[in-house]
Amino acid sequence: MFFTIWYGIYNRRTGELTYASGGHPPALLLTDTSTGKTEFAPLRAPNKVIGGMPKATYERRRCKVGDRNTLYIFSDGVYEVERTDDSMWRFQEFSDFMTKSKTGDQSRLDHLYSYAKNLGNLQNFVDNFMILEVAYA
Repeated sequence: MFFTIWYGIYNRRTGELTYASGGHPPALLLTDTSTGKTEFAPLRAPNKVIGGMPKATYERRRCKVGDRNTLYIFSDGVYEVERTDDSMWRFQEFSDFMTKSKTGDQSRLDHLYSYAKNLGNLQNFVDNFMILEVAYA
């Protein structure tokens, strides 16, 4: 009856990303600064789910991306992980993890996957765990 989506179009010539969403979690745009710190910006557009309201109009947004940016698009199952104490890992905690955690020899995605499985003491995730990493160079 309805679905959620995050959609983006990147213009390589201008370095501009145009995006919109419909009820979906915001994508995360991470920037590795020259000081070694990682900053993030949630790319959200305040739109409703697709199919939930027949006459809905949808807003798009734009941002510049550069060679120090990495974009993460993901399902809500990536951060809605039930901990062993029955509390839920939330979006802000996930965002903080993505910007502050040290990965060592692992990729950021492998590190996230391992962390989320350990957080819930899971063999398999209850919800889908989908995340896409787009590195701009």
